[in-house]
Amino acid sequence: MIVGGFAGGLYAGITGVTTYSLIPVASFISLTAFFGGTAANTINGFVSCIIGFVVAAVVSYILGIKDNQKEAIEVEENLIKS
Repeated sequence: MIVGGFAGGLYAGITGVTTYSLIPVASFISLTAFFGGTAANTINGFVSCIIGFVVAAVVSYILGIKDNQKEAIEVEENLIKS
């Protein structure tokens, strides 16, 4: 998830995204913090959130699926031996 936050934050920093309110909750409602400026700011804010979500999902999928399969195989082998 850190990599996703970095990628989304990097895009937001490069495009100069500004938030106009402080929303202390991490949910989709926090996307309203990008309203108040230009339309480009809102669109770039949404794009940065999407980039962060997609990058985090891809990295989690790539790094996490192999460990889960190994653990599942070990559990099945232990059940068969018992």
